[in-house]
Amino acid sequence: MKPAPATRNREVRRLIAIFGMLYFVQGASEPTDGLVSQPLRSSLLHGGATPGEVARFLALVALPWALKPVYGIVVDLVPIAGSRRRTWLILSTALASGGAIWLAMSEATIAPGLPLYLVLLVPTFGIALGDVVTDAVMIETGQPLGITGVLQSAQWTSAYAATIGVGWIVGWLTEAGRVSDAFLLSAILSALGLVVAITMVREPPPPIDPPEPASIRGALGAGARPAVLRAALFLLLLAFNPFAALEYAHITVDLGMSDAHYGQTVSVFAAFAVVACLAYGWLAPRVRIDHIAHVALGSSVLATLALIWIDDVTSDFVVSIVSALAWTFAFLLQLDLAARVCPPRYAGTIFALLMAVSNGGDSLAAYVGGTMHDALSPSIGADGAYDVLVLMGAATTAVAWTLVPRLSRDHAASFVDPVPE
Repeated sequence: MKPAPATRNREVRRLIAIFGMLYFVQGASEPTDGLVSQPLRSSLLHGGATPGEVARFLALVALPWALKPVYGIVVDLVPIAGSRRRTWLILSTALASGGAIWLAMSEATIAPGLPLYLVLLVPTFGIALGDVVTDAVMIETGQPLGITGVLQSAQWTSAYAATIGVGWIVGWLTEAGRVSDAFLLSAILSALGLVVAITMVREPPPPIDPPEPASIRGALGAGARPAVLRAALFLLLLAFNPFAALEYAHITVDLGMSDAHYGQTVSVFAAFAVVACLAYGWLAPRVRIDHIAHVALGSSVLATLALIWIDDVTSDFVVSIVSALAWTFAFLLQLDLAARVCPPRYAGTIFALLMAVSNGGDSLAAYVGGTMHDALSPSIGADGAYDVLVLMGAATTAVAWTLVPRLSRDHAASFVDPVPE
């Protein structure tokens, strides 16, 4: 029995608010891409590390994101206190908050070594685990209502909205050399996520049955379906952008622009990413996803190639705007496709598996990009090495684009017909 329209609308608004707040916190406080990312990169570079060393170090810090299938299996099959989701979310946000506080209080040397790595690993793990739980709840509640695209749009609108302010703040903190203040602000926001998990997230208690081998085999078997494997290859290709981890060094070192300017471009990118998120949320239930894919991936290839054109502040702002619109559409497309192929029973495991492929692609690209940048720079210069990595990223996105017709046939049953005018 379908819920009454008024009841359904209230539930949709409630879900949008919850997921929006959780992703706002995640977008601002994730160590490799949030408040502490730019100050940390700046400190490492000024401490004598090469751009390649920084890229490889942060790729290793991001490894907890590649282990998401493990978290998914545990969250799907091991309930705590009568809950498969809510208690895990509380634990993960508490871990992220505690890890961020440890960062703020840490005396670890800002150098790419084991002490700093261990300090950064705790909040990264907490946020990655919380992301798995959040996505599982999103799929279980969003699929029956047909709003996975809308919820993904709300989540990432909030994440990018957080980044708008983060860009300006971290630009100033980096110029001032105040890395510990960035850690402290990240800790405060992580604590907000814990409050949301405790006070707003609710879940009907499921039957508590011990995980059986058959259930585990079922979860892994669902992840081995051909459609899921093709979706995983698609996500891996889209995520493999070896230039991304070198962008900060390219802008501030190779091109000589300021940290404040870089922070401003992060905010500009995030502002237009919000526009793209809102547009995707409107289009997702109205336009076939394969039609969206062609536009998103074609424009992403062009936006990636445009990075080579950057040579001053104006061109950097222009390319930031164009890439925000194109890449955000492509990114939400990845998430929506992944959400549509997930069996709800194993939502945490399968979605985590697909996102781990994407996150693993990010980390692999950062490591490969850092290694190639250091190897190529002596012969063709740092600027030339960066351009080679940009061309590689555009090429892998173009290959992903060729998979769209096959994915369209795989998931034709899940496409939502356009909403009549």
